[in-house]
Amino acid sequence: MKSFSPKVVLAGARPPIDKIFLTISQLVFAWIFLSGLLYLKIPTAYTKIYAEDGAISLQDALGKSFPNDFLSSYAGYFDIIARSAGRVVASFPLESAAHTFFFFNTFMLSWIAITVYHASNDFLPSKFTRSVFALSLILLPIASFESIANTTNLHFFFMSACLPVFLRRKVGKYETYFFSLFILVATLSTPLMIFYFPLLVFMRWSPKNSGFPTKPNLMEFAWLFGIFVQVLFVVTKALGERTSTGVQSITKTGFLYLDRVVGSTFVPWWGNVSDSTLSIAPNLFSSHIYLALRALLALILLSVLFKYIIKSSKSNSEIRYLSVGVLLTGVIYWFVIGVLFSPEPRYAIFPSFGLLLVIFYIQGEVSKKEKRKLQQSLGLILILLTWIGSWSPSDLRTDGPTWPVEYNKARTLCVGGIPDVRIPIIPTNLKWFVVIDCKRLR
Repeated sequence: MKSFSPKVVLAGARPPIDKIFLTISQLVFAWIFLSGLLYLKIPTAYTKIYAEDGAISLQDALGKSFPNDFLSSYAGYFDIIARSAGRVVASFPLESAAHTFFFFNTFMLSWIAITVYHASNDFLPSKFTRSVFALSLILLPIASFESIANTTNLHFFFMSACLPVFLRRKVGKYETYFFSLFILVATLSTPLMIFYFPLLVFMRWSPKNSGFPTKPNLMEFAWLFGIFVQVLFVVTKALGERTSTGVQSITKTGFLYLDRVVGSTFVPWWGNVSDSTLSIAPNLFSSHIYLALRALLALILLSVLFKYIIKSSKSNSEIRYLSVGVLLTGVIYWFVIGVLFSPEPRYAIFPSFGLLLVIFYIQGEVSKKEKRKLQQSLGLILILLTWIGSWSPSDLRTDGPTWPVEYNKARTLCVGGIPDVRIPIIPTNLKWFVVIDCKRLR
């Protein structure tokens, strides 16, 4: 009887060692580049600590020993990225905690960008296009609201970056290990990776997708193992900690899909809608009419996207089914999360990137057969304009106390003999802080 082992579609035999060095050099270059880029985009991320980054990740790393901090629930689930960040930051001088968080986050984002870059070469032969595609996830407009350059929301970027990985048609042996590790880390950071299940079934086992492997591979086993660990952890360590916030309105969730997913992704300077959003022309129409017009424009864009998919993939059923699978996955994900929990901007990262992936992949496949340089150029210009239009992050990520200043204040307070001190962090809409033993500050 033959023993069972995960089968992998190999693109070549034994990978040369120079591939490893090339990947490392690309990662270092991406780290330097993204650190500089994000410092220009959000310089406060270098001096301010955000929400759970300090209140959970750093706090537990300071108060608990390894591995107890990793085995503690993080918002009701297991998050290896956030726990690793806390442990890394706690290993450096505390006065530099904000700086360390910044470089940890940019390193993780560099890993994400490199993964997207390599995973998308099946459909995007141009290195320049793949570079823009990889950056489009990091600079996604909706991420500027609360998710840019912090550890708390890194798992949304990891989850999104798994899309091109799972959609790979052929994977080399070296790439298999690289991608499997990435998927495992992503799955061990958020249970939301469970939403890949219908897409995996749809893409791998559908007879219409003959270009994809039909048998399980190592990457899917990494995903399955991560899901098993997440479920086991929630059941044994965090059962009941994270529950539904109450059933949300389906109408509201649908409107925010059009606004925060579709409109934000494709319309430059779209902005983020909230309960306090005012009409841009109050003398002409009310806020309700303004929001309805936004939704109508987004609905038109979505209709155009579906028409574009059908028209561009007439001769390629594989790309059509791929597009439908990705879009349906994003819609199911958004409505389940939005209705049972809340359609917050951070949850829009995954379906928004899915829309971009469909556009990039269709253009990539079309460019292999037809020369549509004007169409591709206009698409890249549109992406660039959305980056410019969302360049300034929201006040949640910028306003509030600076870590080095508050740290020095805390050291002064500790001179008085108090046992510990609270150091305030951002955002200021809630009272976030880190409690530090004065012995560490003295």
